[in-house]
Amino acid sequence: MDQVTDDLWISDAPTVRELSEPHQFEHVVTVGYFDRLGYNRPTASDTGDRFVFQDAAAHEYDRFAAAVDHLRETLSTPTLCPVLVHCQAGVSRSAAVCTAALAVQAGLSYETAFETVATARSKVDPIPPLVDSARRYIQQHEKSDEATGEY
Repeated sequence: MDQVTDDLWISDAPTVRELSEPHQFEHVVTVGYFDRLGYNRPTASDTGDRFVFQDAAAHEYDRFAAAVDHLRETLSTPTLCPVLVHCQAGVSRSAAVCTAALAVQAGLSYETAFETVATARSKVDPIPPLVDSARRYIQQHEKSDEATGEY
């Protein structure tokens, strides 16, 4: 498990499977696509399959955006922090979701937010379609914030 910020951590499913109760996290967000891989979701997950999407070009943007929205809401609720986000390998899906959420929450560019995530977890390497989804999410929320005057 790797700490991105005081309240945000990123990991992989095998590590999350080893978490014993009680653990340090108030919230564990799962974005892995375990059924397709023939694995069970880690029991520590408290989001179940709500935010699961493929690590592929054919992933569903709506599910990606829902995962980022959920993470942002969770990070904005102190009683739900710290939060741990994981996918199967802790390389692509979780990295893209954490990057998008961090960028919008902190008003950072994709590059700066990704650098923060990559500094915490050096093996992150989201596939290009997930990078595109993260950039799209950030851009949509920049436009939304500009329209409402919020940052």
